[in-house]
Amino acid sequence: MENLNAFNYSKMKLINEKPSKIISWITILCILSLVFILISILFKINKYTNTIGYVEIKEDYNLKIIIDKSLFPIKKNYKLYIEDNKYDYKIIKINKLDTYYELLVDCKLEKELLINNNILKIRFKTGKTTLIKELIKKIKKGMTQ
Repeated sequence: MENLNAFNYSKMKLINEKPSKIISWITILCILSLVFILISILFKINKYTNTIGYVEIKEDYNLKIIIDKSLFPIKKNYKLYIEDNKYDYKIIKINKLDTYYELLVDCKLEKELLINNNILKIRFKTGKTTLIKELIKKIKKGMTQ
């Protein structure tokens, strides 16, 4: 009879320990998710628009930038980065084509980049945003497709 009671006691002890471990794991998970949400709301990141362009030396301009229609709203206060170097620029003309825009841009490039038909990786720094805003935009974009 005593063995039976000892068995029941250990079984009851295990049953009583499981909920406390589950509750502790749930609280840790809630705290970590709350920290992630706070970081994603408060932490600001730089947002960039990546595209390509090529050098075409003319009188008015020296750079053609090809940009997708969905990424087009390029403003004058955006910063232009070519190969991680910041440049001042002036948009001369915008040609509207079927699926993209072609921007004719005047900027002072370095001599090693001023080779006719030189293809460049271009980034426009569009400003700062939070991680949660970008996540919401991605979710909305994914739901509409």
